[in-house]
Amino acid sequence: MLLWSTLIYNPLCHWVWGGGWIGAQIGALDFAGGTVVHISSGISALVTAIYLGKRDGYPTHAMAPHNLPLSVIGASLLWVGWFGFNAGSAVSSSELAATAFVNTNTAAAAATLGWMAAEWMRNGKPTMLAGPPVRWRVWSPSLQRPAS
Repeated sequence: MLLWSTLIYNPLCHWVWGGGWIGAQIGALDFAGGTVVHISSGISALVTAIYLGKRDGYPTHAMAPHNLPLSVIGASLLWVGWFGFNAGSAVSSSELAATAFVNTNTAAAAATLGWMAAEWMRNGKPTMLAGPPVRWRVWSPSLQRPAS
């Protein structure tokens, strides 16, 4: 952890917040520390996944989540929390906050639709884990599957 903090996280913090090339030269806005957190954790997760290799038993054995309701509840809470984190980081009710709010929802919707399409192409149907929340299905009849 100390090595990771020193070699990965601290340089990224400087690049974004300390006048480094991401914050000062590119002019990137960092809402709630997302740039540093997502870049460092995403690249670290990718390196770890490559290092560990493929899962034992995948893809011959099904590896669905063991508790689908808790997975959906957790994802929903995370989605709602993003609004406060991202739009709230503007520290005012402004155009910047509204843009962050809309982008947060659009990114989550695009990710959901992308994952749902990938699962549909691979498995022939999307599941609740990849599909939209139940309330979206009620709002949009086009997302409801026809009765078999």
